[in-house]
Amino acid sequence: MTLVILAMTVSNDWIALLALFAGLLRFARNDVGYTRDDGEQ
Repeated sequence: MTLVILAMTVSNDWIALLALFAGLLRFARNDVGYTRDDGEQ
């Protein structure tokens, strides 16, 4: 349990950065996808 908490606290920074980056990419892709779907339909 303590090892998991330690690992999470140590790697929390880069995990948060990766999550934020992935979120931005997904948001951009979803935005483009929605606009394209709207145009096609």
